Amino acid sequence: MKLKPISSKMIISNTFENMNKIKIKNFLDKFCEHIYESGLIQCNQHVLIAVSGGMDSIFLLYMLEKIKEKLGIRITVGHINHQLRTEAKKYENFVQKVSEKYNFHFITKTLDPNSILRKQSIEEWARVQRYEKL
Repeated sequence: MKLKPISSKMIISNTFENMNKIKIKNFLDKFCEHIYESGLIQCNQHVLIAVSGGMDSIFLLYMLEKIKEKLGIRITVGHINHQLRTEAKKYENFVQKVSEKYNFHFITKTLDPNSILRKQSIEEWARVQRYEKL
């Protein structure tokens, strides 16, 4: 069997890949430690995570998926479709697919923007509705 020569490019590539894995593991360990020590999430708890579908909340889901077994937590993903943007249904579907990929329970609530009171701003209405529905 003829072996392929190892190039310096392959060595550098593998080294960076291994370094990235170590950095990610260290980051996950620190994230898990912070959540545990701060009391944000207790071990063996059922947690509801409100997810908009934006980059921040999807990254949070990714991180929680990586540490859920270590903490022994069960996760339910809650999404509110405010129906204020044309892409709202796409975000809802995206959050559902990510939830299914991670085997998280998924719930969604769809709001009626016609229920906004005259004295409320859209932001206030959306916040109040999120808290009530989830």
